[in-house]
Amino acid sequence: MKFILLISFLTSSLILNAQINKGGLFIGGDVQIFVSKFESSNPGQYIRNTNNYNFSPSVGWVVNDNIVVGGKLLAYFFNDGEQNPSNYDRKGSNVGAGFWARKYIPVGKSFYLEKQA
Repeated sequence: MKFILLISFLTSSLILNAQINKGGLFIGGDVQIFVSKFESSNPGQYIRNTNNYNFSPSVGWVVNDNIVVGGKLLAYFFNDGEQNPSNYDRKGSNVGAGFWARKYIPVGKSFYLEKQA
């Protein structure tokens, strides 16, 4: 979690220090990983494993000063299983795409707030 926050901060810092002028290109995205394991207090009675992976690259174009529109691809993969008593295993994936628009409001020199539309 701390690593993801650090990457988000660094990416935001690079964007915030840049000029957001017409014709510019925005590249970004998200990567999320969730892994958990639960065991019952009685050894060998109940074990559950969950693994989720999410990947969504994004690209956008500055269509007017401080206005960016773009799209993103979405890919989500999961694996959920349980041992004793049910012994089930569930695997799957979801894919999709989306569009977005953002307006950047200048607060100071080379510093902007983002307003998503």
